[in-house]
Amino acid sequence: MEYLKGGRVDQIIRQGEIVYRPAGAWTPTVHKLLHYIRAQGFLGVPEPRGFDNAGNEMVSFIPGEISNYPLSETAVSQEALISSAQLLRDYHDASASFFRELQGNEVWMLPPREPAEVICHGDYAPYNVVLQGKKAVAIIDFDTAHP
Repeated sequence: MEYLKGGRVDQIIRQGEIVYRPAGAWTPTVHKLLHYIRAQGFLGVPEPRGFDNAGNEMVSFIPGEISNYPLSETAVSQEALISSAQLLRDYHDASASFFRELQGNEVWMLPPREPAEVICHGDYAPYNVVLQGKKAVAIIDFDTAHP
């Protein structure tokens, strides 16, 4: 078991290939979103694995570097910036049709904003982008996702 560094000290745990994170009322909606995004062929998001007996969400671990401030040399590279922008664009493209899946009773941490054209990550920053080398390959921590 390994405590992962981040904004919630000693609350995010990795055990093997599974990450355990505190869940909120919005987490079932986020899991629905992540399943949908992955079904669209965008695999740069964790795979939801449900909830444990303590009510924590379980998602797949994505190996790589996460950079917090001050940013690593790798994270400030031009390749990381360009690939992060492309990753975000690809995520937005995959999320644009998610609206057809909405039932109207979804819970989001943040309120939807108009015009709702994509599902915004809500906290897209180096500490929520996984780098492999200098290439951004995945986005994590979707708690603040919202239309």
